Amino acid sequence: MVRPGTENNVQPFLSGTQLMPAPQQGVELYTFRLVNILSEVQNEKGWQSALAMENVSDSEIRYFSGRQGLKNSDHPAILLADVSEVLISESRATEGCGTFIHVQGEKSNEITIRNNSTKKAGKELSFENNRLKRL
Repeated sequence: MVRPGTENNVQPFLSGTQLMPAPQQGVELYTFRLVNILSEVQNEKGWQSALAMENVSDSEIRYFSGRQGLKNSDHPAILLADVSEVLISESRATEGCGTFIHVQGEKSNEITIRNNSTKKAGKELSFENNRLKRL
């Protein structure tokens, strides 16, 4: 489930193609499910994180399974940038995952990460700075 903040939009993209239009004024909730979509798409040269959330609040990510776009890249599987009130649970890193979750952005706060399987990740979690480690 993804709920855009009051000033923010959620715009899923895949391979440079927008999957859904930006929410219209007054729209407060998008619920979407992407199932096995990565297995159907060829990796692009510039593909970075499998899931990137920016300027999003009051959101949940459950049952995500994956890694960064290119196995040998430094990008995380999940990128959280300037997010608040986010829960990531029941998710797992797949073979070849470098960093599973990376948190950045001065507005990031109230992030809960629990019950994830990261044994296949090189690193479970990374932070842009020390302040974010205390969230």
